Amino acid sequence: MQKHHMQEVVASLNGLADLYGKHQATQAAQVHWWETIKEFDYNDVMGCLGYWAKESNAMPTPKAVWDKLNSKRTESIEEKAAMERASNRASIPFDFKPTEHGRMMIKECLAIVSNPRKPEGRYGWAEKIMKMVENGENVPYLTRKIAQDRLAERMKAA
Repeated sequence: MQKHHMQEVVASLNGLADLYGKHQATQAAQVHWWETIKEFDYNDVMGCLGYWAKESNAMPTPKAVWDKLNSKRTESIEEKAAMERASNRASIPFDFKPTEHGRMMIKECLAIVSNPRKPEGRYGWAEKIMKMVENGENVPYLTRKIAQDRLAERMKAA
């Protein structure tokens, strides 16, 4: 909303003040109203004030108007996002058929799941890392350091 729109907003507020038997908006009140509603579209503000008497039996406050306009803006943003999500969604093909490769992969997965590995214990992984280092394999420094610390911990505990 732009500053020159405030005259019409004040006229609408003063009309509501007459309706509810309240005082006209003072200059200080107009500043508070402007600071509160300046972020909203002029048409939305005037629409809100125009329908106020139908929806409420009390004089509007800046917070009440801000809440109403903000909820309308939030609903608009959510509706737009939902429409974007719906338009960006690819259609899901429904003509899937089993293939030989798919059957083979399922068999492999079932074989892996049906043969669980035995736990290596608290230090088994560290021993494997240190064997890799001994065999000259490239092991990141931090991994090697943690494995060394874990094995040193075992030596202290023993």
